[in-house]
Amino acid sequence: MIQITFKSETLRFGKRQIGIGSTRDDVQKAYRRDEKVDQEDLAYCAINFPGVEEGYYGESWCFILFCYDADGKVVSMAMQPSAFWGW
Repeated sequence: MIQITFKSETLRFGKRQIGIGSTRDDVQKAYRRDEKVDQEDLAYCAINFPGVEEGYYGESWCFILFCYDADGKVVSMAMQPSAFWGW
């Protein structure tokens, strides 16, 4: 499995420019049309991305995952591209 982890504050994604420092509310608004990663898949993702609290399935990625600090701000993000996902 290939997983890309983002920790740079300069990288931003999508129309809402989600990235490190975005609030949980901003993330949820940005991905509200995407299906949330279920608890079983989230637990599996936590093996390679400890501390993951939330994730979404997408069309151009398999998962996009988020870790938050105590204030609910993104401290790290990870993406598993669907092109590399083996079923």
